[in-house]
Amino acid sequence: MTAQQLKIRNNEIIAQFLNLKPCKIGKLEGFILDGSKLLPEELDFDCSWDMIMPVVEKIENIGHAIEICQNDVTIFEHDSENSLNELLHFNSVQSKLDAAYNAVLAFINWHNQQPK
Repeated sequence: MTAQQLKIRNNEIIAQFLNLKPCKIGKLEGFILDGSKLLPEELDFDCSWDMIMPVVEKIENIGHAIEICQNDVTIFEHDSENSLNELLHFNSVQSKLDAAYNAVLAFINWHNQQPK
């Protein structure tokens, strides 16, 4: 899989997690974001804080905590005693944004595998 194909696949996973409405752009599949029709490769979750923060907020809104410190991102889950337990941890030598992107992507993949 090429880097571009991986970005498209990852963006589709994130877009579905955010419940972005799918749409057709010509013969291609895309998503509607803030009233604009975008192809998956145009969703810049991997290089824009404005794009990744709604993902972080949704993870927090469904009951998890996220700690971002320098280039480390940790996602916690609450246990039955309301204590925090580490669920995922990512460190990136590239950037804080890269760590956040990879952490939320790993979380979504984990979340999608959980029994409903």
